[in-house]
Amino acid sequence: MLEEGTFNSRQKLWNPVEGDYITRENAKKEFHNFVKNVYAALYRIESRSTNGRPSMSIFCRLDIGLIIEQGKVDYFVNEVERTATASLWSNGLVGLGPSKIGIIGSSFALALHKWLCIMTDI
Repeated sequence: MLEEGTFNSRQKLWNPVEGDYITRENAKKEFHNFVKNVYAALYRIESRSTNGRPSMSIFCRLDIGLIIEQGKVDYFVNEVERTATASLWSNGLVGLGPSKIGIIGSSFALALHKWLCIMTDI
């Protein structure tokens, strides 16, 4: 587990376009593990401080950044947003047309509403 205020050091930077399959899969697994560990640590901290289930258990967006120095990569958490305050970056890319976030947002809103209804019925 990471200590607060530290970076998670990576082995070596590789090119995601030219890297071989094994290297890419290992990097993806490493990244997913980093995100899962960060989420688990934040969840534990918040659930202890609130004596309950944190709002991040409903929806949480982690903005993960990279610092690249001398061919090595460190992950860091740039931002954590949750539930109604989460930004889903709905701006379309220049030259590629409008964003599709409306469809994603509408689908998510319906699914979240159904889930909340089920959870409040318990």
